[in-house]
Amino acid sequence: MVYRYSWLAGIAAIGLAFWELASLLRDSQTGTPWQIAILIATLLGAGITWTAVAQRAHAALVVIVNLAAFVVTVGILVAPETLWAMLPTAETWDVVVFELGRAIDVIRYGVEPVRPLPGIVMMLAGLFWTLGFLLVAGLLNARPFVAVLTPLIVALQFVIIDRRSEGLFHLAAFVGIVAVSLLAIRMDERDAGSGRLQRMTGTARPSRRPSPAIVSMLVATLSLSMAAVALAGDRVPSEGLVTWRQPGGFTDSEYSGSVSYNPFTNIRAGLISQTSNPLFRAEIDGADPATVRFRTVTLDRYDAGRWRTDRFQAVDTGEDSWVDAAQVYRGETIDVRADIRIDNLAQPWLPAPATPTAILASNRDDQASIRIRTLDGGIYLPGDRSYEGMTYAVRSDVPRFDGPTIAALALTETGTLSPLFESAVDDGRVLPDLQTPPESVELPDEEFWLDYPADELGARFTVLAEDVVGHVDTNFEKALALENWFRDSGEFVYEDDVPGAHTTSDVFTWLTDDDGSLTDATGYSWARHGYCEQFSTAMALMARAVGVPSRVVLGFTPGTLINDTTVQVMDKNAHAWVELWIPSYGWMAFDPTPRRLFSAPTANDSLEAELGFSPVDYIDDIPNPAFVEFEGGQAGPEGIFDPDTDRDPTFVGSGGGAGDATSGGLDLPDWFPIAAALSAVVLAAVAGIPMVKWFRRRRLKRRLADGDISAAWRDIVDRLTDLREPVDPAATPREAARAIDAAFVPLAEAYDASLFSDAPSRTLVRDAADARLRAERHLSTRYSGAERVRALYRPSKAIAWWKGLRREFRLRR
Repeated sequence: MVYRYSWLAGIAAIGLAFWELASLLRDSQTGTPWQIAILIATLLGAGITWTAVAQRAHAALVVIVNLAAFVVTVGILVAPETLWAMLPTAETWDVVVFELGRAIDVIRYGVEPVRPLPGIVMMLAGLFWTLGFLLVAGLLNARPFVAVLTPLIVALQFVIIDRRSEGLFHLAAFVGIVAVSLLAIRMDERDAGSGRLQRMTGTARPSRRPSPAIVSMLVATLSLSMAAVALAGDRVPSEGLVTWRQPGGFTDSEYSGSVSYNPFTNIRAGLISQTSNPLFRAEIDGADPATVRFRTVTLDRYDAGRWRTDRFQAVDTGEDSWVDAAQVYRGETIDVRADIRIDNLAQPWLPAPATPTAILASNRDDQASIRIRTLDGGIYLPGDRSYEGMTYAVRSDVPRFDGPTIAALALTETGTLSPLFESAVDDGRVLPDLQTPPESVELPDEEFWLDYPADELGARFTVLAEDVVGHVDTNFEKALALENWFRDSGEFVYEDDVPGAHTTSDVFTWLTDDDGSLTDATGYSWARHGYCEQFSTAMALMARAVGVPSRVVLGFTPGTLINDTTVQVMDKNAHAWVELWIPSYGWMAFDPTPRRLFSAPTANDSLEAELGFSPVDYIDDIPNPAFVEFEGGQAGPEGIFDPDTDRDPTFVGSGGGAGDATSGGLDLPDWFPIAAALSAVVLAAVAGIPMVKWFRRRRLKRRLADGDISAAWRDIVDRLTDLREPVDPAATPREAARAIDAAFVPLAEAYDASLFSDAPSRTLVRDAADARLRAERHLSTRYSGAERVRALYRPSKAIAWWKGLRREFRLRR
């Protein structure tokens, strides 16, 4: 065997590609493991090629035989039940096209490791079949680089796709196999020359030179690829999408392709251009279908201007408990069943009502792949996405706001009526029989659920949030107050077409437009205009600012009724709302978006339906302790307005969460005086000398304006002195100007003329001013910027000017 080392190197290179692939695919849950399928495809590609070449078959025939064998193999892998005597049928083709579509969808938007879908396994089998073909064909035809480098390039591509940083051992193994492969080719071709892709002939003198260009290119590509993965791998979103809504295709104004919703939401991007594209339909049993909303995923961390999924503990469907005990809703619930069929929704998170308790997918592979997020019961397909025709049945616990629940919510932890409900009772409203609320449960790691960028948003954001909830006491009433402020105060506008020039990533600016950046040319402010993402982001952050744990939920509002039990959920039903922590019950949903048509039913809606009135109707009847009355009738948030002056409000507090805003004065930290003193010293050092020189030049300009031409000459002389090019004091102005630069001669001549005149004419003064201005401009071209900066900080002329000023002041006294 001529290429004995290259055979080993080629096999090792294919093994390296297979090893790298293992980090991109999950293990198969059912059926034949993908590892075996790809190994068989590699062996078939190599074996069929070896047999055909050994029989001296034409190259075209070798390719045709491999293609035919691959088509049969694909049928066996993807749709064996559709084959006829092991031959593909039209039905086989339909299944293959469908699976390829799913595979391409996952490849485009999924993030490794992905589920080994039949379409993905089919494409990878074709790739490794080709590697086996090239290994045998290349080495049997004296083309070792084709046989060995191709699998190395494939392995390198897998490394690039895998965004996880590779360990030192992994990198060393990769580089070692590359080096050994190149060395093996060199050793096998020591007599035939190395680095040539064509067959050597008897008339061509073999080249004994190695291939530095190929080696260098491969090593450089490897190094850059691994560096790029290490630096940018973590920046790729956990679900592979940059925006929440990702369309699959357009036709005119309507969608014809699938839609994806990425688990990120912020104050800028949103669910815009929503259409009537049908995403899924659900047959509901156990509740009114027109009231059931569908959740997909909960976002629990706000970082770098957006909400995202941070804590991702998941279990499989066989676990007894899907949701952590501390996270379970403890109020009354309704057992709801939803039979869901996916139409045009392609995402890893499956929609389900409220908190799922059981799920059964019609496809056993889907069932085996499903995982449940333990923080909220979210249904997740790791490394996969929902697809058209996917069906599953899910049972869920949907909160029910009955009389006992309402009565418990009306009480504080001490058993007294909370402010809103007390005001309602005083107005003659009737509440259900008051019952003791469930025992309060502490939210695990509460600091995590209260974390928000206080430094970024500022203390004024906290003051604004406290102003909204200052009337009330409990977490539940704070949630009602915030929801009412966004949804029913009339200060916010649902708008899905905010001009790009008038959007912002800053929550406080969106709420206040304090810098005027959201005001257009007509004077109209786009502050507080937006869609569900903006409202839910702002409310969740404001809740955290006043000490109420919060999270954002992505999902869908109730769909359009098809019949008494079935709803069609469309693209325009996509929605984001907020869940806040109520200690006696757990997480409870609230919706701040002022959009009634497709709004999600919330606790306040249920309360109003049960009681016949809304508790927030009485919010204005409750005094706000955050406000105080000043003499003369002036009112404002305590600690914000000075009662003795009419100055603009001064915001106080650190903005670090509930209770951070102080009242009645400015509470400075202990380090502030020292930092202020150091800042003053630094400022004096940086700006002191330039400021003195600025005042001197300003004084000289005023003297020139009064007719003193000598001031203009003195200004230029001082600047030249600072630039380390002093004027000879023994020379006349004209001589000094000529010695330095002819550009200064006109000013020197004007100065000379003024020396022989008791009162210079206006023309001469104007000419001197023009000459001084031209000389000043010439300095900026004659000397570099660095030289001018150094001259600005040279203290000689500043000290001389200060001494002269003091001497003049003493003489005047």
